[in-house]
Amino acid sequence: LDIHYSDTWADPSSQILPASWSDCTTIEKKADKVYSYTKEVLQTLKDAGAKPDFVQVGNETTDGMIGIKVFPYDYASNDWTGLTKVFSYGCKAVREVCPDAKIIIHTERSGVPGQTVYYYNKLKDAKVDYDIIGLSYYPIWHNTVATLETAIKTLESKYTDKDIMIVETGAAYSWLP
Repeated sequence: LDIHYSDTWADPSSQILPASWSDCTTIEKKADKVYSYTKEVLQTLKDAGAKPDFVQVGNETTDGMIGIKVFPYDYASNDWTGLTKVFSYGCKAVREVCPDAKIIIHTERSGVPGQTVYYYNKLKDAKVDYDIIGLSYYPIWHNTVATLETAIKTLESKYTDKDIMIVETGAAYSWLP
């Protein structure tokens, strides 16, 4: 299950706070909303007999989520504290409702291994509780399979307690003239 926390598709350039969450003007309110929404979604699925084995808290969150901005560099305007708090609250809801589910945190910079490591270091520093590093890989944007291999090997060496999955991918089925 990939929870987008969005009114529309959530990709790196579209991480906008849902309109019905407009009263969430602080990090605490955003974190509480992610917690309650995640818990509600998972409980609804569980009650219907559709308990997920994997839950992805956010989609392609490299640049942030629900209006919280980060970028994998040290810019003064980054809010890593806010983003990691929101992740922690979402992950807490998953652990409470679906304790056997594996939690994925998903980024899309597999073509830039250094930025990907920087991002997951921020999560590690904040002790975000998740199980799987989720990556997007699109050859058109993320370079060669060799670059992906470098990213995966680097992540494997630095985060030995995490599994790594390609959770979003695609390639052209034909070349256009």
